[in-house]
Amino acid sequence: MRSKLLLNKHSSIREFYDLALEQIVEAESLLEANPEDIKNSVSKWSLHNQFEHLNLTGRSTPPRILNALASNEIEPISDNSTLLFNRFDIDRYTEEAPEFSLPKGTKLIKLMRTFDRMKGQVYELEPLLEKIDQHKGTHPHPILGALTPREWLMFMVIHQDHHLKIIEAILMDGLD
Repeated sequence: MRSKLLLNKHSSIREFYDLALEQIVEAESLLEANPEDIKNSVSKWSLHNQFEHLNLTGRSTPPRILNALASNEIEPISDNSTLLFNRFDIDRYTEEAPEFSLPKGTKLIKLMRTFDRMKGQVYELEPLLEKIDQHKGTHPHPILGALTPREWLMFMVIHQDHHLKIIEAILMDGLD
């Protein structure tokens, strides 16, 4: 069901880009296949809340990548970022989502349409992949601190993988 995260911090920028798009398409198809919301014992958020959070953060990441590309500020990587990029996984039970990314009850039809917009934003990054890979300017993440464009794209992939794992677990929990 879910594409396995086979990348690490040394993977190519193209691999990150391709997996980011693959994950968005996968999330979109899972949402379309599961239009009924599911409360569960896996997460404090329902199934649709997971999709909404994934969508809110997914749509905010490409503009943050562009902001980092436009930045000449170079900030050192934070301890939080170092841990994330070394572990390449998000701890489900200790990390808190930033306020802007908390689910607000978006209607299913609107949520489905916004996945198209998110894909479009990621498609617009493709001609910039070489710059994204090499630029050292940073843009702040609300929890992780300053990230380069490459780190933002890496974060997007890790974060989407994290929520796809939870969505998969919710769907399995609903079968019990």
